[in-house]
Amino acid sequence: MAATQTPQGATTTIEWLFRNSREIMFVVGADNCLKLVNPAFEQETGWSAAEVVGRRARDFLHPEEDADLNVHLKRLKAAGFSDNTSRMRIKDGSWRWYEGRAQLTEEGQIICVVRDVTYERERDAKLLEAERTGQMLSQAAGIGAWSYEPENDEVVWSSDMLALTGYGAGEISNMAQIAAILHPDDDVRVRAAVMAGITRGEPQSLEHRLKNKSGRWSHWRLTFQAELRPCGEYALRGVHQNITELVQARDAAVRGEQQVLQLIESSPFAVAMFDKRLRCTVVSGSWRQAFTRAEVDPIGRPLAEVFPTAPKRLLGAQARALDGEVVTSKEDRFTDSHGRKRWVRWEARPWRDAEGKIQGVIYYVDDISALADARREAQENARRLKMALNAADAGVYEIDHANQTFWASPEFKKLVGRAGATYDDALKLNYPRFHADDLEQVREAFTQIRAGHRAAGDAFEARAVTDSGEERWIRVFHHLTTDRQGRWLRGIGLIQDFDQRKRQELALIEAQHAAQSAGEAKAAFLANMSHEIRTPMNGVMGVLHLLKTETLSEEGRGMLEEALSCGHMLAELLNDVIDFSKIEAGRLEMSEEPVDPKMLIEGVARLLRPQAEAKDLKLVVEADVDIGWVMSDPVRLRQALFNLVGNAVKFTLKGQVTIRARRRQGASGQTLRLEIADTGVGIPEAVQPRIFQRFDQGDASTTRKFGGSGLGLSITQRLAEMMGGGVGFASTEGVGSVFWLEVTAPAAEAALAVPETTDDWLNGLRVLVVEDNATNRMIATKLLENLGAVVDTAPDGLLGVEAAARGSFDLILMDVQMPGIDGLEASRRIRAMGGAIAATPIVALTANVLSHQRQSYLEAGMDGVVGKPISPAALLAEIARLAEPAVESGAEAVA
Repeated sequence: MAATQTPQGATTTIEWLFRNSREIMFVVGADNCLKLVNPAFEQETGWSAAEVVGRRARDFLHPEEDADLNVHLKRLKAAGFSDNTSRMRIKDGSWRWYEGRAQLTEEGQIICVVRDVTYERERDAKLLEAERTGQMLSQAAGIGAWSYEPENDEVVWSSDMLALTGYGAGEISNMAQIAAILHPDDDVRVRAAVMAGITRGEPQSLEHRLKNKSGRWSHWRLTFQAELRPCGEYALRGVHQNITELVQARDAAVRGEQQVLQLIESSPFAVAMFDKRLRCTVVSGSWRQAFTRAEVDPIGRPLAEVFPTAPKRLLGAQARALDGEVVTSKEDRFTDSHGRKRWVRWEARPWRDAEGKIQGVIYYVDDISALADARREAQENARRLKMALNAADAGVYEIDHANQTFWASPEFKKLVGRAGATYDDALKLNYPRFHADDLEQVREAFTQIRAGHRAAGDAFEARAVTDSGEERWIRVFHHLTTDRQGRWLRGIGLIQDFDQRKRQELALIEAQHAAQSAGEAKAAFLANMSHEIRTPMNGVMGVLHLLKTETLSEEGRGMLEEALSCGHMLAELLNDVIDFSKIEAGRLEMSEEPVDPKMLIEGVARLLRPQAEAKDLKLVVEADVDIGWVMSDPVRLRQALFNLVGNAVKFTLKGQVTIRARRRQGASGQTLRLEIADTGVGIPEAVQPRIFQRFDQGDASTTRKFGGSGLGLSITQRLAEMMGGGVGFASTEGVGSVFWLEVTAPAAEAALAVPETTDDWLNGLRVLVVEDNATNRMIATKLLENLGAVVDTAPDGLLGVEAAARGSFDLILMDVQMPGIDGLEASRRIRAMGGAIAATPIVALTANVLSHQRQSYLEAGMDGVVGKPISPAALLAEIARLAEPAVESGAEAVA
């Protein structure tokens, strides 16, 4: 777009602007070759005018930009101007991003004004990455920071500021030293600004000159804020920005022809020049678009009309600029011509003619709304992040692999308990210093991260060792970014202090292990004691059962029955103790099968009826006619019922005990309800709440009078719960009690009836009994021989294997726990013999009959299990199941 008017002297002004502007300006001829470049082009790209003039402009563009360039040229020809962003190769061979506008002249030349936006693009990329990772926040920072405390006249320059000026630490520490390097022409103005800050707390922004350590003068933009101190004065905090090159470029005389005017018109920055009467002489297109209403022609108008919504400080800067001052603002807010709130940074400076006389004011305005918003958002996010890190006892760090630097937040250093570290320390996993026992897993975690096999949110745990030797558990989150070739670019991470929680977890695990070990030791002890106690019990009960087959006097048979009764009571007590221990250890297992409740109840009543009749008690069974078969654990159901009925008989001195049974439909399915009513002593109301507690029978006198372990009701309650039901009672002292037992019991098909046996139904069956206990061998031999079996015995596992190899047996009864070769190993050896011997059925004889133990017996080659103390009925049932063909053949032979 051509300028509306070219005032007298504009050519000189344009030439001055072309030659001294910091923006890159160049002209491309109709032959697409470079015709003219300004000094900024040479300075920014490294190419001299002689090296580029006459060369094709396309030679300097990135090959990937060809398609965009063609579109750009078409748009330029159609509209006369075009904005574009592309990459251009500079002399050192690198590619830089440039943004600007091209203007087509009537002569067919293309006038371009561009600026280097590489930084902005990299900044945007970093901001995008920061948003994506959510871990590191980019913050805007000044070039060099400084502070001043008026109370002790202390000046502190940051390391960046010292490096920029060449001074060493301690060389600049008070205002006198600052004054010594301040340019004399700027002394009064700078002192006034500093005093305004110290005495009135006014923030300031101004330009001045400083002498570097080398003796050269450099231009600086000074910005500071004030903080009130108790002494009544204000401390100052601010930044210095080196603007030497900017000042030199903008202070240089600018002359040019109409081409330069068009360059200004096309500038992506908002630029406007005013003469000494403060009337607009030159204005860029971006200025018109952003600040001037469309219906207003800015040429010849004052700033208030060219920029009607300008910040007050910008309007007031004109007079100061005409006095020779360069007025700047790093950040100002205004409303643009479209009514939008925007942020700008601007500069007003005098422009001079060839003789150095001030001829007017030139404004440079840059829209930094996006940057300002991003910075404010970053600052707010940083504040939130700091609060979150403090609340979470966490710290963050960054490893810059490209520049080989390491940074850690103060919280990070506090958590790891160590002083600062280098990039090499972080790379070698020496910061934090990990515990030697954890170092291998830490290396493995980082190996997975570097290979891309571990997500950023997947933390690992390890112990960090502080400089004082303290060990502290930390959780580490790490995220690694790489380039397309897989080279490491940056690692960012977070560590979290969870030492207390981890130690609590470890203590809990240790306690659990201790409890588990104690439980296992208890279980092993009970298993061993069960075996040791059941072995003599098996002998006692076995001999008593054998005596029942002998001819005895009436008195002798009575004593035998009394001995059997005592044996059953002892077995019951033993079972109660062992079962309760199994329940507590979670080792008691349930096994469901079809059960006839009537038959089960009659069996319990049959066992307890002699005790009831001895006390002149009636033991009555009342069961529903249609109660049918149910699915339940017959052993545990019988045990629970036996406990309840046994208690009723035990605690009833006269009257009767009634067992009632019925099925009903409950909320959770079909249930079996058993009620045991007695006319006994009843339960005192005071002790009823604890009646199901273990070892509790109401009071000590109850135990002395009626006996018992105090475990029966507690076991019954636990068994009922394991069978999906419960127990309860109602009792009146001196009247009696009603206990009920209810379990889940779905309907089941009736089981096949077990055929009755005769005294000689094992006639001819060849049986090998392998048992290390002589009493048990004798009992098994007598029991089997009385039923017609032919029995051979072996006192240990090795002799049992040899006997099996010699003889042709129909069945082997194998004790599990024997010295030397146990029953499991003996069974394996027999199975390994092959042929008919290996196919001989083997039945395990053991007190350990849990399901996992049964499984181990079957895996060793055994075919069945009979528990100790051995029940003749259970043993014969297992023999009938496994040796049925042999039994039948033996019976036929006898016939």
